[in-house]
Amino acid sequence: FNQSFNSNYLTFELDDWIFTEDTATDRLLKHFETRNLKGFGIHTMHSAIVASGAILCYLDITQHTHIGHITSLARIEADRYVRLDKFTIRNLELIDAMSEDGKPAVGNRPHAFAHGRPPDAPMDSVPAQGCGANQPPPERGGIFFQGR
Repeated sequence: FNQSFNSNYLTFELDDWIFTEDTATDRLLKHFETRNLKGFGIHTMHSAIVASGAILCYLDITQHTHIGHITSLARIEADRYVRLDKFTIRNLELIDAMSEDGKPAVGNRPHAFAHGRPPDAPMDSVPAQGCGANQPPPERGGIFFQGR
């Protein structure tokens, strides 16, 4: 772990029971006030359930109790998105122009990035994240929390 990340990481220890599917499912059902996770499309994704539940438990433990704005849980399906690394984003001038008189393709219009999303959708809900040379994209879709 230290060889891979040096000292460029933060850690927080959680008990093993937090990473059980039963605990995670209970925490998610309680938070979203629902009877099952089928409507979120993750009911068969055991790792996604555990990861999502662990995040909510972490927020509970660290006193982040104002999480009512987290209103949904959604899958990021890898075959529906293109992952862009920071060099591609720069070279395509998506966010910033490389020349003084140039105009970026997206600039301050995040909705142009989020095809099919409303113009007021936050950029952090758009899965255009980089994959380094040693970070291949996941084989299956990821998940993300979506808030108001």
